[in-house]
Amino acid sequence: NNELDKYVTYHLSEDNNGFILYGLTDEVKVKNSNYSYYIIYYNNELETIETVGDIPLDKEYDIKLISIKEDYLLLYKNSSDNSYEVIKINNNGITNGKLKKINNDYYNFENFNIKGKTMYFIGQINCPEDEKCDYDNRTLYLVSDEDKVIEVEDNTSTGIIIGFSIFILLIILGIIIRKKRKMKK
Repeated sequence: NNELDKYVTYHLSEDNNGFILYGLTDEVKVKNSNYSYYIIYYNNELETIETVGDIPLDKEYDIKLISIKEDYLLLYKNSSDNSYEVIKINNNGITNGKLKKINNDYYNFENFNIKGKTMYFIGQINCPEDEKCDYDNRTLYLVSDEDKVIEVEDNTSTGIIIGFSIFILLIILGIIIRKKRKMKK
């Protein structure tokens, strides 16, 4: 009997004091879903701390876990309302609350990260079947602070890069012209 058979998905991540096994499990019955998350911490002495969530998760979206100092951030898709949520869990397996909830019908997040109080999400925008959209299956990059979510579309980010490049080019040309004028004098 394989010990991993009891998990729907499983991932292994290194930690400062050992490693972490995490993923989706169907061993916990939660309202509106057959799936929730599990996190097992193995320290260097192979002692374990196991955490099992009581939040109904969407089986089609696997969880994402990142380590921040002594805590962990977990991104999952709630099967009750299809929202993406980020919760904070300490290294003792205790949930310290929800940091972010993004209600959505058209985001598919692939991954996330955090720097300071700003969260960065990467994924896709998918057009709902009952709407005609210009952005069907476009890439998506979201930047989120405590109060808002900012969408950065492909053409916007390309425009920013082009504008910044032109600005740098003008500065370089100005320096070259100034040096040529000084050399003539």
